[in-house]
Amino acid sequence: MRDSYKVLIKPSEGTYSELRSKFLAFAIPVRTAEEALEQVAKYQKEYFDARHVCWAYRLGPEGEEYRSNDNGEPSGTAGKPILGQMVSAGATTADSGIAAIEVSDKFSASRTAVSN
Repeated sequence: MRDSYKVLIKPSEGTYSELRSKFLAFAIPVRTAEEALEQVAKYQKEYFDARHVCWAYRLGPEGEEYRSNDNGEPSGTAGKPILGQMVSAGATTADSGIAAIEVSDKFSASRTAVSN
């Protein structure tokens, strides 16, 4: 077990534009997989008209519990890169985790991008 962790203290958001497409990114501290999926459902409902709502979560001290979803994008092109950004940033905590959700606009046809 590590001695220190990169901790997300509060929900965070950002935007990213590429090839005339706009992406919204959200990072939310969560404690369980169920809580992460509740957050996903919340954003899917809020952005019901988005082309895709892709997501990933990572839980536990070493990120041993994780899951990602491409939400209709080609396999491995959205959820997996979101998860990869969390892994490369070392984002996890001793007793909880992080859910990351990306919303792509309804005009998006480009490969999904992640802001961190």
